[in-house]
Amino acid sequence: METAFLSNSLHSLVVLAALLWFFSRPWKHLVEESARQILFRSRDQLFDIAYTKQLLDDPIYRELRNRYNNMIRFCHKLNWMMLLAGKFSLLGSRSDIPHKTVREILSTLKDQKLATQLEKEYYFSLWAVIGSVFVRSPLMMVVAAPFVMLGLVVAILSMKPVNQVRSFESAIEKDLVAA
Repeated sequence: METAFLSNSLHSLVVLAALLWFFSRPWKHLVEESARQILFRSRDQLFDIAYTKQLLDDPIYRELRNRYNNMIRFCHKLNWMMLLAGKFSLLGSRSDIPHKTVREILSTLKDQKLATQLEKEYYFSLWAVIGSVFVRSPLMMVVAAPFVMLGLVVAILSMKPVNQVRSFESAIEKDLVAA
């Protein structure tokens, strides 16, 4: 009886040590590299669009490219304390367009369909980086799970009204132009 208890205890300690090692080393690198791959894919897509639309010299392209490069460069340094403290300064850039949101930057683009596509891709990449912060740490996965679920529900529920508001705004603009 006592040997079975010792054997089970030893087995449990070995499994616990293996899990601790896995979540402290390989898991973190796997999550970081997954987020970086999403960023690389988005940046490549941005380049392809800029190349086909001949926007490579456009400051909008340079700003978005700088933001992607900064996220790629600093993805591994971002942690949940930085997010909580509001120090999410990875998106700062050194370009001609100072401290504007992506929507403000893309609003100057003539093709609004393209601007919407680029904005969606950018925010998808941004959420991949933010998500990687929480998935990297097993403790944060447990703590953040209810908030992530709530955020997803709110995002899904708010998609339709936002589109309705945009169509309402464009209808008002058409009426004003017509008058």
